[in-house]
Amino acid sequence: MKFAFISHANQVIKLNSKWTSKAHCIESWALALDADHFSGTSGDGETWKVLDKYDVILINQNTTMFALTRDIRQRCPHPFLIAVAEGSVSDIATFSSKTMIAMIRAATACDLYGTLLDWAAPCYSLITDKPVRWIGLPFYTEFFFPYRIAHRKRPAKNPIIALQHCPGNHRNGLASFLVAARVKGCKILVPGKTQASQDLIAHLAVPSVDHFPYLSWMEYLKKYASAYFAIHLDTLYTYGRFPLDMAALGVPTIGSNRNQTNKVLFPELTLDPIKDISRAHQLAARLISDETFYSRQVESGRKALSLFAPDIARSRLLAIIHDLSG
Repeated sequence: MKFAFISHANQVIKLNSKWTSKAHCIESWALALDADHFSGTSGDGETWKVLDKYDVILINQNTTMFALTRDIRQRCPHPFLIAVAEGSVSDIATFSSKTMIAMIRAATACDLYGTLLDWAAPCYSLITDKPVRWIGLPFYTEFFFPYRIAHRKRPAKNPIIALQHCPGNHRNGLASFLVAARVKGCKILVPGKTQASQDLIAHLAVPSVDHFPYLSWMEYLKKYASAYFAIHLDTLYTYGRFPLDMAALGVPTIGSNRNQTNKVLFPELTLDPIKDISRAHQLAARLISDETFYSRQVESGRKALSLFAPDIARSRLLAIIHDLSG
């Protein structure tokens, strides 16, 4: 089968070179399927001729891509069209009525609505009569290997604690930050440096914070590989890229039960991000004091990463396509 993968850009669709990066992103599907990678949000007559020659087209779903999904279905009758749900399931509640209509039209135009979260399928099934299936996202663990540090070289004394969000972020960043701040002698890694976040951190008067702008992939992995553990009390119902990144670096993550990945990778460290804050404190203390418990979490994440391997994700998707096309 000949695959195409289309992701966002503010322009008429163009064919890019093959996707080769093993960094963690929605375009991982293009690499796993050896798909031709296109980017853009609109098409023209020549675009439809090119796309109609593919057997399968995957198109990521965000607010800029809904109209294009419908256009492809109308202009390209041949390919099997897969809409790939991206972002938090919670985002739907924030859409305007106009955007919701566009999303529903896109969902009903595709042959398969693919979700990154297995438990999100029933939710998306409410907006379309087309098949909705969990397809997940291929994850290339080897991309992280050059940056990984043996956990015994990361000291429990004066530990480094990694956060995905700064305290002013809408994804419960303040709770993650304040749980970390309870750990005596720690240094907290905080991304997303702005004047507002600087002011908030200064007001909280936490003594040791490494507060920095968002980093490139390589800078991010170099810095976060030194963390003893991470905290990610995200309140959105979402896939959870951060726990996957941390597991690949060997960094246990105290995380939200609203992230599918945290529940798979670190079940003993997964909790409700609102109700179980006291448990987050207890888990942080135990990770520092109990070396056996800590090692078990590192190993838990390492083993569970195989469930997200590209060959498994690819086989799962091909089986779905075969089942629906047969």
